Amino acid sequence: MTKLLKVITGIRFQRIAAISVFLCLNLSVLAKDVLFIGNSYTGQSRQTIQEMLDAENCEWNMTFMKRGSFTLARHLQNPQNIELMKSKRWDAVILQEQGQTPAYPNLREGYFSSLKKIQEIFKENKTPIYLFTSWGKRDGDKVNIRHAPTYEKMQSMLDEGFAAGAKRHKMIALPLNKLWRAVMASNKELGQELYKRDGSHPSAKGAYLVALSTFCILENEKPADIEFRGQLTEEEFTLIKKLAEKVF
Repeated sequence: MTKLLKVITGIRFQRIAAISVFLCLNLSVLAKDVLFIGNSYTGQSRQTIQEMLDAENCEWNMTFMKRGSFTLARHLQNPQNIELMKSKRWDAVILQEQGQTPAYPNLREGYFSSLKKIQEIFKENKTPIYLFTSWGKRDGDKVNIRHAPTYEKMQSMLDEGFAAGAKRHKMIALPLNKLWRAVMASNKELGQELYKRDGSHPSAKGAYLVALSTFCILENEKPADIEFRGQLTEEEFTLIKKLAEKVF
């Protein structure tokens, strides 16, 4: 009888192990292959995106093509980058342009040209392309202070460029810019905390907005159902989810 129990137990264990392996393999197959093309704004949001995926039990195979201050045009000048773009059938591609380029009419044509070239690369596979709609600098664009003296002015200029790019090239604009603006308008203190000390790059709280916008849109999830709150306080978490429900 003891030997029989050991045999039965062994068989059950093997079955459980086999099922576990199957489930792991199945989840791996189902994982989205997502390509991010951008610069430091994208790079400094990567950790928070991964933390949200882990917390929400979702798996993406993320690949990052990023370099500080790079425009999309500069990425396109590298043959290795083109090769990477063509290397597989991606489930989603997310494009982040240099933080000032979409805001200014004299630079937008270069932005639109890059979008068109990237669109052609992914056209055959009909890959969904999303625009990373970045935020205005906290204190306005100091390099172009006459044209964009405040966050609000720069954000409006960026929004105009993103909307035109999405419409012209039939791409999907992530609602990140709308959420960032809503937070800035609703809670001035929290709005300031979305930035690092340089007033440009995202803090952990700013990166949370990137993660929430990207995850909810790609996974078709409602902000209200998200449990991960990163480094937000409970009050901030509640506010951001409520604002996201309105603008997503």
